[in-house]
Amino acid sequence: MFKKITLITSVYNRADLMEETINSILSQNYPNLEYIVIDDNSADNTAAVVKKYEKHLTYYKNDHNLGLYKNLNKGYAKSSGEIMGWLNSDDLLHPGCLSIVNEIFSTNDKIEWITGIPNTRDARGRIPSVSAAPVWNKEIFYYGKMRSIQQESTFWRRSLWEKSGGKISEEYPLAADHELWMRFFLYADLYVVTALLGSFRNHGKQMSIEKQAQYRAEIAAMREKYAAKIKNAGRLAFLAKDFIYQALPHRLSASRRIQKKLFNNKIINYNFNNNKFEIV
Repeated sequence: MFKKITLITSVYNRADLMEETINSILSQNYPNLEYIVIDDNSADNTAAVVKKYEKHLTYYKNDHNLGLYKNLNKGYAKSSGEIMGWLNSDDLLHPGCLSIVNEIFSTNDKIEWITGIPNTRDARGRIPSVSAAPVWNKEIFYYGKMRSIQQESTFWRRSLWEKSGGKISEEYPLAADHELWMRFFLYADLYVVTALLGSFRNHGKQMSIEKQAQYRAEIAAMREKYAAKIKNAGRLAFLAKDFIYQALPHRLSASRRIQKKLFNNKIINYNFNNNKFEIV
């Protein structure tokens, strides 16, 4: 069974990179894909690039600039997929991503959202950076060192989207994805898949990089706002657990087991004996 997956790309003046982004999605050959592209009134050749693939996607062009998060909300309001995500116009999906996403959500009803292993491409398309599988839970995200969940590797059920408010906040120009994850954590654990799903392309011109101070200020403001939504005892418990974990020699496999016990982080590994992804 192939669950319907909705992906949205909002694009503005990205004729140079947009075709590669589109191909990374369409080349998956996923049979139940709803792909929506919203052109935010681009002035370059973006429209011509997208229209080459028009029979494989739904295309809208704005008559004035709305911005990323308003475009995503516009697209999601028109969508119907059971599984949701978005891919920015300069990022890419890894081969097999949508097949993995479908398998995990189809075989594990309790899983409401997932993310893959963070990785980065350079301007030449190489992947010089692949991180270790991250540790995430609500306390770490709210109280721990300020880190981001890789958006292009993150997918969720529509049911979680709806009970979390059914829209992306337009209050934060740069870090609204971070605010969405904060809302998701109020309702569900995040499962980390030890696979490459999406890839962030670092070409040096992303607003989150160029405006790093504003990006971090937005996250600090929303962390303060959401901290009130969970008990202070949660923060104290996290600090105690984090103190213990930081004292461990992290390279030992035993440390990873202790880490999992302390933070109850959710991991999905591929079992080569059974040829399927399993919660560990």
